[in-house]
Amino acid sequence: MTGPTTVVVPDGIRHVIMVAGTLRAGGRSAIAAAVIEALRFAGCTVGAIDADLAYPTLFARLGATGRATIDGDERIVPADAAGVAVTALADFVSTTGERPIDDAEHLRLARDLVELTRWGGVEWLVVNLPAGVDDRMLEWCRLLPRAQVLLVGAPGEADALRRLTVPGCDALGLRVVAVVEHDDAGASGDAVARATVRTAVMPSLLAASNAVPRNIVLIGFRGTGKTTVAAALATALDRPLVDVDKLVKARLGGSVLDIVREQGWGPFQAAETQAIAELQVHGAVIDCGGGAVIPDANVAHLKRDGMLFFLKASPMTIAARLARSYERPPLRPGRTPDEDVREELAQRLPRYAAVADVEIDTDGRTVTDIVAEIADEFAQREAARGHASRHVHPITEVTRP
Repeated sequence: MTGPTTVVVPDGIRHVIMVAGTLRAGGRSAIAAAVIEALRFAGCTVGAIDADLAYPTLFARLGATGRATIDGDERIVPADAAGVAVTALADFVSTTGERPIDDAEHLRLARDLVELTRWGGVEWLVVNLPAGVDDRMLEWCRLLPRAQVLLVGAPGEADALRRLTVPGCDALGLRVVAVVEHDDAGASGDAVARATVRTAVMPSLLAASNAVPRNIVLIGFRGTGKTTVAAALATALDRPLVDVDKLVKARLGGSVLDIVREQGWGPFQAAETQAIAELQVHGAVIDCGGGAVIPDANVAHLKRDGMLFFLKASPMTIAARLARSYERPPLRPGRTPDEDVREELAQRLPRYAAVADVEIDTDGRTVTDIVAEIADEFAQREAARGHASRHVHPITEVTRP
């Protein structure tokens, strides 16, 4: 089967759960709905896709009002089910035509559904797959990077289901959250599904999500104190420090000033995008260059495992700080340093504000104050999402960025 190998996961979606089941397992959608309900109860923001064209019952189980629609920008607007954003392939594919869609087309449609839906603030995406645990299931699971797989079998199928599917998932780097048995027959089916998810699925699911701490990503214009604050923050939180500019310099050789003078900004920006795409860190402090969040691809990579803090300063403060640095080339030749700051900052401010999760003002403040605010804000937001934040060590040195 040939089809799309991966999906560009929209910004903000950090966890993907694929619910797959055997042909005899009649309770996939009941288990999927119970997972969504449990995640909502845990304070998570959840979206759902019903990819089953034969029996698309997830909408009804979630109590969705209306159906997903397409807006004027050719984007998909999901239906609402008590705060859960829900879409279904059956809303956009006719199953009564003369030519049934093949597996590859089915996968392409699912990719479009993930990429084109306006997910809003969704962080957890639950996908109810078509029935079957053959190679097609693995193709579905490969579609989304770092997907976790929940396997559902009929009573008595769990052991065989493990033997058939877990090795294939392991080979693809897919984590199997749990293998459960469920019989959807009878009025008690939903209650049994909730109990199964509560005891056999959620502890493993939430433990895995908490085991991968998010990065703290500092963004903003040059001269706002990112490098100084990042170093102090990494020390305070006992986290590794990643300096994206240093990664670029290691790739291209020389200082930023030498690279730009000899090669221009183009090669620097290309190397920066590649360095960000190749980041494989969790629980780190990441210090980004001023232009790092201009490309959408960079933002997607940084947000997938990180919270973005936008460090702000006035043009006067930035110009004064840059006047003390000999390592920063002008963004556009022919402008004075003051013109360079004011004109470029005016263009970039809306972008910084749009992609940031938190804005931090650095004018007239000590590094101690800034670090404390970032640490507190990060801890509060992680706690609201059910994540534990690491203890902040006191900082005795009081400096300004």
